[in-house]
Amino acid sequence: MPREPGVPMLSWSLAAKISRAVPLLARLAGPLKPLLLRVRSLLPGVRGADQLEALTRALGAKEEELREARGELHCLRALLDAMPSPVFYKDAAGGYLGVNRAFEAYLGLERSQLIGKSVFDISPPEFAQLYFEADRELLRRGGEQRYESRVVYADGTPHDVIFYKAVFNNLGGEPGGIVGTLLDITERKGMETLLAEQKEFSENLVLNLALPAFVLDARHEVIIWNRACEELSGIAASDVIGTRRHLSAFYAEEHPTQADFVLDGDYREADLYYPLWNSSAIIPGGMHGEGWCKNLRGEEVYLLFSAAPIRNRAGEVIAAIETVEDITGRKRTEDQLRKLSIAVEQSPSMVVITDIAGTIEYVNRKFVEVTGYSSLEVVGANPRLLKSGGTPDQVYRDLWRAVAAGEEWRGEFQNRKKGGELYFEAATIAPVQDASGVVSHYIALMEDVTESRALAKALRHAQKMESIGTLTGGVAHDFNNSLTAIIGYANLIQMKSAPEDPCARFAGQVVAVAEKAAVLTRGLLAYSRNQSMNPAPLDLNEIVWRVDGLLSRVLGEGIALSTQLHPEPLRILADSAQLEQLLMNLAVNARDAMVGGGTLRISTKAFAMDEEFLKRAGFGVLGRYGRLSVSDSGVGLDQATRERIFEPFFTARGAGGGPGLGLAIVHGIVEQHKGYIEVESVPGQGSVFRVYLPLLAPATGV
Repeated sequence: MPREPGVPMLSWSLAAKISRAVPLLARLAGPLKPLLLRVRSLLPGVRGADQLEALTRALGAKEEELREARGELHCLRALLDAMPSPVFYKDAAGGYLGVNRAFEAYLGLERSQLIGKSVFDISPPEFAQLYFEADRELLRRGGEQRYESRVVYADGTPHDVIFYKAVFNNLGGEPGGIVGTLLDITERKGMETLLAEQKEFSENLVLNLALPAFVLDARHEVIIWNRACEELSGIAASDVIGTRRHLSAFYAEEHPTQADFVLDGDYREADLYYPLWNSSAIIPGGMHGEGWCKNLRGEEVYLLFSAAPIRNRAGEVIAAIETVEDITGRKRTEDQLRKLSIAVEQSPSMVVITDIAGTIEYVNRKFVEVTGYSSLEVVGANPRLLKSGGTPDQVYRDLWRAVAAGEEWRGEFQNRKKGGELYFEAATIAPVQDASGVVSHYIALMEDVTESRALAKALRHAQKMESIGTLTGGVAHDFNNSLTAIIGYANLIQMKSAPEDPCARFAGQVVAVAEKAAVLTRGLLAYSRNQSMNPAPLDLNEIVWRVDGLLSRVLGEGIALSTQLHPEPLRILADSAQLEQLLMNLAVNARDAMVGGGTLRISTKAFAMDEEFLKRAGFGVLGRYGRLSVSDSGVGLDQATRERIFEPFFTARGAGGGPGLGLAIVHGIVEQHKGYIEVESVPGQGSVFRVYLPLLAPATGV
């Protein structure tokens, strides 16, 4: 602690004697002057008169010196009184010779009350003895003295002080007494105590943190190594305090910590050791980092670091604190959750997670793709926004009954997309339980089965048509054999009977009816693909052009015909007669649909079936086709009629509308040519029949 400025080492005893001598000399010098003048007049030339004059002059000079000394003494007293610290001076016996005003204020006594008193007269006994012994020791060895003690002020409050004392000598060079001052350090002591308590609190705070932490001083040496850090690193605080062992405490090899970078204020090499680090956005000069590393036990651990500078009042970095957290378990869990999240987000099935009230909390990318709703539009909403009204209410009741009981539910919905399009959805919905086993959410895995339902329906329809064709073919074949016998016997009757014989007339009617039945049988055989065909390479455009000339007589008045052919030949392998029959049957079907007249449009086009078409249409094989389209502006067909339109003996025109074999024969011919047929129709808006026939590969030169 620096030494406070003390009182100048004056000879207080001498000063006191001078003060008493000045008036005496003044009294002596006054009468001596007239005496000197009288002696000089009576004894002129006498040597004694000169000596007396010299003595008078010496006394005057001393008087002047004493006046100057007295002035200096007054200045000194004024200076002492102006000093804020109490100042006192005592004689060798311990009696007070004088004090300044600060000392008077400290004791609450005037100077006159203190002169000649000792410490035993003015101080508590326990302090007085201490002061007295200190004074004796100082007088014994001389020099100066400094020590801390306590004093009691006039108001009765104790104060911590530092005594500064020194011995002054008398005129004979012997110790004449003690001059001293005292410095009140009560406030400083309180501040030191407070700082010590704060330091202890701060250290205890760091030491008792559950998070591993350590502190480095400006020399990069450890000054705090808390208990959690001991447990994490396996190094005791006693082994690392005052050293730089922290550099290898968390790594298999020496490795600077973030606290080292913070202390240096140089982060240029931080990327070499911490690829995942960034500056603190809150603490200037702080940094954060994380990463995998191998600890002293050879284990792979994932550590999370944070370091910050500790500054003094001037803003200088005097230390750095760093926290180190082992989050290996959490990191691995996060990685697993991240993989799961990516898998769910990229799942080919729609995934929806709701709370127990049914409010949507999450939808994945597939849901957005299928429904057309963005995640922002549906999160916070209820899945009922997808309801189309096509799913019976009982399905929803069964669903809620199952999941409320903690069971899994499986079923199908007919829902509506954002754009209004209907689609079918197969769903599996199950409850999700939290760690305590309480249901907290529901998860739904859904798949758009519209296409698969259409494919399944098309397969069932094809199987049904195949079965009907097989049955029809068998019946038609047997019936055709019977008709052959009937016609043969009827012809024999006609041959054996006279022309006027009624039996001949009856036999002729039998033959006519049998021949009509034979035509029907040939239609059935064509539908069942049991009809013989003679395929040959031909141009689909040529078939249409040839039939176009016959259609005007078939269509009749009120129906306009429009034909548009592909500009290039469409080479196919087909039976010309069967294709003419196919086109004629489609035209007749269109005519019958346009009762009040209309327009029949026939067109051909080269068409390539690709993956997108197969996915949309639900039939076909990849390749190039010649497409024949026949459209009308008639009454159109509803869904139920479209599903049965190619069945034999089915007709939408009611009784008297024909046997219902026209489109069945068309279907059979298309099947025989390994082609495909589809119908598109809306009630009141007409129909379009499209026939796809495989094109021949173009010829290549040799």
